[in-house]
Amino acid sequence: RYQRRVRAGFLFGCVMRFKLIALDLDGTLLNNDKSISQENRQAVQQAHAKGVHIALASGRNLNRLAEYEQELGVDCFLLGYNGAKCLSKKSSDRQVLFHHPLSPETTNYVLKYCQENNVFIQLSLNEKVYAVEGHDRQSLAEVFHELTQTVHDWVPDFSQLINTSPTKILMISNSFEHREKNSR
Repeated sequence: RYQRRVRAGFLFGCVMRFKLIALDLDGTLLNNDKSISQENRQAVQQAHAKGVHIALASGRNLNRLAEYEQELGVDCFLLGYNGAKCLSKKSSDRQVLFHHPLSPETTNYVLKYCQENNVFIQLSLNEKVYAVEGHDRQSLAEVFHELTQTVHDWVPDFSQLINTSPTKILMISNSFEHREKNSR
């Protein structure tokens, strides 16, 4: 029933009014080379000029989202870390609207698990992405960097990050061995 009304609106030339457009980055706003096409930039700017709010949503950190916001040339809401932290627009003094970090207990559990199972992780804390330098799977971080332009703060080990509340922990593996072993 709703779909019929939407189609009828388009058929009879009615203009639908959107209040918010939320855009994922990869495969939506960005090209394969991680740039914003002129077409996408113009479409977003036109919607913004008509009063539509724009939100950029991604697993990336908020600093990276702010760079894309600047490239777009519009004031956006920023939803980073897969939605774990959301900020208002610059015109609203960039207030934190939502932040749900991991508990220290969860962080410690994940750090211990990854250390025991030789799983490479990236830990996002205070807008920085930490990773262990010299890990035998460090090359995975380099691949991730090429895909997302994530800049790592390398640490010798995660001992300094125990009992913290990061916004995101990303576990990275290049094989199914680990999953099969632990899914039983």
